[in-house]
Amino acid sequence: MKSDNKMGKKEAIYFVLILIINQIILNLPKTIIKETSTGTFVNLLVVGTIAFIIALLISAFFKRFQNSDIIDVSEYLGGKILKTIIGLAYIIFFSLVICTVLLKFISIIKVIYFPKAPHIYVFLFFLATIGLANFLGKRSILKTNALIVPIIIFSLIVILFGISGHININRLFPILGKDLKSTFVTGLSNIHAFNTITYLMFLMPLLKEKKDFKKVTIISMLLSILFFIFITTTLILTFPFITESEEIMSVYLLVRVLEFGAFFQ
Repeated sequence: MKSDNKMGKKEAIYFVLILIINQIILNLPKTIIKETSTGTFVNLLVVGTIAFIIALLISAFFKRFQNSDIIDVSEYLGGKILKTIIGLAYIIFFSLVICTVLLKFISIIKVIYFPKAPHIYVFLFFLATIGLANFLGKRSILKTNALIVPIIIFSLIVILFGISGHININRLFPILGKDLKSTFVTGLSNIHAFNTITYLMFLMPLLKEKKDFKKVTIISMLLSILFFIFITTTLILTFPFITESEEIMSVYLLVRVLEFGAFFQ
């Protein structure tokens, strides 16, 4: 792969962050909150720590395979049979992710902005956009990412200040949630919120500088965990009904109550 088609350190971090941001937008925080209620903050600290440790192990493992991804490593360890099995597993996984993300995102956009538009038209529009992005190449996607992610980070900061008047710290209690089992046992399934770990296994050969892989892993995972905890905790502190409601896009609610004095809402 040509060096100009590879990722720099910042581009790689933005790539991982946009994946977690997608999940935040697609209402995953609401799914997590529904499972662990007010214990979500503690639960995410636990599963986030586990995810971070797994990411560090991945980083240490790929230090020995600096020009390889998980498919190449599978072939090295188990030959073509293992490579085929792992390859098919990832093809199925990524296909399901693409279909799920696209359908959920289209449903959200349709409900909020195009309630009367036929579903197929909205679907074809985004499908054409995906096709165009791939036609223009990876560099265009990475550059767009580099533009969008800082804006989103800034927006999250604006949201925090804008909704500060609606935050009530008492809504975080009981801090361990409904019971210890849901927070510390069944709640461990919430580690799927950090499935961006999967993409780290393909990142090493895409980097311009292989030595940056550990830094990218640490920074991107820490920021992903912080973003997710920030959004879920803010939802709980802002809306007393959030643990029981069925909003199609819970983060959209934060924007709806955003206000700066009486002149901007």
